[in-house]
Amino acid sequence: MIRKMGEVCVEPKYDGVRCQIHFSKLPNAKFRVQSYSRNLENTTDMWPELSSIGRQIRADAVILDSEAVGIDPETGRTIPFQETTTRKRKHDIDLFSSQVPVRFYVFDILYKDGSELIKKPLRDRRKILEGTVRPGETLVVTPHIITKSVRSLTGFHHVQLKAGFEGAMVKKWDSQYEPGRRGYNWVKFKETEGKTGKLTDTIDSVVMGYYLGKGKRTGFGIGAFLAGIRSGDGFVTVTKVGTGVSDELWKELHRRIGAFRSHVQPKHYRKVPKQLVPDVWAEPRLVVEIAGDDLTRSPLHGAGFAVRFPRLVRIRTDKSPHQATSVDEVARMYRNQGNGNR
Repeated sequence: MIRKMGEVCVEPKYDGVRCQIHFSKLPNAKFRVQSYSRNLENTTDMWPELSSIGRQIRADAVILDSEAVGIDPETGRTIPFQETTTRKRKHDIDLFSSQVPVRFYVFDILYKDGSELIKKPLRDRRKILEGTVRPGETLVVTPHIITKSVRSLTGFHHVQLKAGFEGAMVKKWDSQYEPGRRGYNWVKFKETEGKTGKLTDTIDSVVMGYYLGKGKRTGFGIGAFLAGIRSGDGFVTVTKVGTGVSDELWKELHRRIGAFRSHVQPKHYRKVPKQLVPDVWAEPRLVVEIAGDDLTRSPLHGAGFAVRFPRLVRIRTDKSPHQATSVDEVARMYRNQGNGNR
């Protein structure tokens, strides 16, 4: 990462829900605040905490990028993504906000007082951000280091792992703001603690269909699912996931996929061999994050690669299919394993 990116800004990688915050002052010392998901869904009702941020903002109008992270009221520690997403319920928001209070870790600023900032380098945006958000309980500017040192980067990363975070976000210090995951401007460093010298990442995939369960999973209606990634304007297979899923999550997957079932193979799906055809097809609507031991070349999967020992990390309700990982991104991940000449 240092070799490709040079000087970098390194922040904790939070396991939360992406939240873009739009704030503007109104007459009579009042203000308006709205929030949006990664897919531009209005999520303002999910986050009543944002009604208190007026005293933290030094501006008349700003757009902030943040990660909404649930906090355990007893310990003060962050909680897993799936618990934070209970706030997506349409009812009893006040009840859930007391049970799962949220803190917004602000890591970028896109607009301030009439000026669009996305084309400014991160070094400038960060300075503007720190001068805009006052310290407080609701909005917290993410801690960070600036470094060109491999030792400093890996040291910071291991500190985040020990603190219970996913790892680190590594950002090119002179990069512009670019929505989505593109190249080497922003890189997730989610290496398992104890390994060294390996860049790893998860894959955001689309559920293309599922297979009927056997044994205990017969009662769930699902025993495995077919996962795909983006290829042009379509999707190709990359793995079949049948392990690493709790009973409750199997039931949740079956319920969610049920809303998108299809009697025929969707036209967006390409190169699906007979061996992988699922019992039930699903429209490309549900995104899930998967992890695995590594990537291998695959003549079977349409992506040309396969995930070894895949496991489900979480359902990504905050992402749309067009934000799924692409074949090109998986190819880069494969090369980063040291397999570039195989």
